[in-house]
Amino acid sequence: MKDISYMIVPGLGSGRTSQEIINNVCEKLNITNEEIKSKCRKRHIVEARSVALYLIRKKTDLSLKRIGLLFNCNHATVLQAVRKIDEWLIYDKTFKEKVKYII
Repeated sequence: MKDISYMIVPGLGSGRTSQEIINNVCEKLNITNEEIKSKCRKRHIVEARSVALYLIRKKTDLSLKRIGLLFNCNHATVLQAVRKIDEWLIYDKTFKEKVKYII
């Protein structure tokens, strides 16, 4: 799938660390680091976690496995989240605006 992240997150350079991305997502969406890394299935937390996984994958050189270790999940979960966010960004303008706000 085509990488369109540069179109929606212009302020996010490749110099950001994974922890900076996680902190930014948590701050903007008013959740804690513990919540974003938890197994909680509440919609707003799952959405925040998915966005963080997506941004870390697109803006860092970390492998799917390494990203999964940050969130206590496996590489397949990370890949699923990245694909889901890619799709939402294409088809959901409201969600795309929310991601722009996060960054």
